[in-house]
Amino acid sequence: MSSNPQVGNSAKVEHTPGPWKTEQNANSIDIIAADGTVVAILINEDELEITAAMKGNAQALVTAPDMLAVLRSLTEFCEIVLDHGRLSGGQMKAKYGMDPMLGYTFVEGHCKKAQREINSVIRKAGGRV
Repeated sequence: MSSNPQVGNSAKVEHTPGPWKTEQNANSIDIIAADGTVVAILINEDELEITAAMKGNAQALVTAPDMLAVLRSLTEFCEIVLDHGRLSGGQMKAKYGMDPMLGYTFVEGHCKKAQREINSVIRKAGGRV
């Protein structure tokens, strides 16, 4: 983690790289990174059991690195779509290595890929698509 994890400022905030997984104990769930770092611990202080809400919260936390990756991918895609209307054909080819005449086919392919990635993360978080 960053030594200055303030949200909303201009400093870059880093996180422990994914994938993350869960480990259940008697009344807690640990969120563990691939390198063994404990990212978070959810504790039920009232009872010695894991609640459904704790499991759901843990699953949502575990998907955070995947959600961030999908959002970054979507941001890149949006940049391409917006550039398609602003840049000349040669500029598009130079910047993205694509033929701007592909137009709809190119956008449709990227939209379908983005949709698959989003649906995968939603399912991983325990949601329905």
